[in-house]
Parts: sequence; C-alpha cells; structure tokens
Amino acid sequence: MDLIKENDIVLIKLMNGEDFIIKAVKDGFLSVPYGTVFFDDLIGKEYGSKIYFRGKNKAGYVLKNSIIDYIFNIRRRTQIVYPKDIGYAMLYLDLKPGDTVVECGTGSGATTAVLSRIVGKEGRVISYDLDIENSKIAEENLKFLQNYNNVSFKTGNIQIGLEERDVEAFFLDVPEPENSVEKAINTLKHSGKICIVAPTFNQVQSVLEEVDKLKNTVDVQVWETMIRNYKINPERLRPEDKMVGHTTFMIFGTKVVRR
Repeated sequence: MDLIKENDIVLIKLMNGEDFIIKAVKDGFLSVPYGTVFFDDLIGKEYGSKIYFRGKNKAGYVLKNSIIDYIFNIRRRTQIVYPKDIGYAMLYLDLKPGDTVVECGTGSGATTAVLSRIVGKEGRVISYDLDIENSKIAEENLKFLQNYNNVSFKTGNIQIGLEERDVEAFFLDVPEPENSVEKAINTLKHSGKICIVAPTFNQVQSVLEEVDKLKNTVDVQVWETMIRNYKINPERLRPEDKMVGHTTFMIFGTKVVRR
C-alpha cells in the first residue's frame, strides 16, 4: 500500500475536473470556494483515496503528481512547449538514462523537467536561459517533481558560444533559432541529435537554410503534431468541440562529420 507521507507533493483532483498540486506539510491546508482540506487529514492516507472538503462536503481524490499535471500547473513567465510536442521530441532525440543533454531556453522549466526524468540519476541536463529570473522560477518549479538532482541551470547567450561538447542531444527553444543553430550543433557528438522549436514558417525556412550551410547534419526533418480529445460519454462518443491546433514546428537533425 502506497501511503502519503509528510512533505510529499500530491495532486488533489476535484470531481469538477479542477486540479491543485500541494505539498502535504503538517498543519497546512487548501481553502477553495467549496470548502477546506487539511493536509494532516491526507498524511497516512493511501494514494487514490477519496477526500472531502470540510464546510460544504465536496469530494475529490488525492493522487500522485504526474509529469503532465506538473506541466499544466507550474508557475510560468513564458509560453511552454506542449506535452504533445515534448513527447514526440523526446522520442526523436532518442534520450535514455545516463545521457547528457543541453537545453537552451529554460523558460518555466516544463521541458527541463521531462529531460531530467528521462536521463535519470546518471544523466545530466544543462539548461541555459538569457533571463536569470526564468532560471530561478524553473529551479523552484522542479522542486515539485521531487525527482533527480541532475539539472544545472546557467545564464548565458548561446550566440556567444557554449562550453559543453560531445553531448548526446540538444533542445533549442529560443527566439530567432536560426542564429543559434551552429553553436548548438557544435556541442553535439557525432551522431548526436538536435531538436529546434520554431513556431512560424519563416523561422523554419531560416533554420533549414542555416543547417544546409553547415554541411554537418543529416536526416533533417520538420514535424508538426496534432492531437484531439474525445468526450467520454460512451453512448455519444465524439471529439471535443475545441482542440489545441498548431503550437510549433519541430526541426530534427543528426550531426555527422562535415561532408
């Protein structure tokens, strides 16, 4: 039986679909319009238990905090890469435990968290951002994952150059990515992989032109992901009326000896 311990990060999911990520600290509480839940009542309960808010007797469940819950509930100053894009990018980058990956464009830390989980205790994530405040927020956000101490946050401009070399993968998510492509690819080992995020057509075109000039990247591909959610009424199963459409393009490539 998996029980909630003091200081665990947990997800409270209400029957109306609302989510709250909290730290189960002694004497803590969450107060919302439909009542209050006291964290002392959660400690010692089994994950998945039904809970009730005192005051109006509203019900919910206490669950483990997943990576998706984290992404959609983090404090953010910048736009995040959507899970539908992150998931595809991680597979295409062929990341695995023990790898070293560089990220440029820390933002709020959503992608950083996924990278950290994938490369594991023996791996390393080096995450750069121009804005030190972004790095501070991302570092604070990652504490809610209670994951691995494998992320190094740095403040720096990739266009000046990075000290890392021979890394397995690079995730580039910055404004005007075409100006940073060469420096990013320079950090990769031969056969290392890169993913470049570019929201607009003209950015993709500029990135492809820069990649072609370098003559050291093969298997260059451009992808866009689309997914849609369905209404869960089994007797009237159909897609939701609204969906997340275009979020970004992803340009992938693999570094080789200059041809």
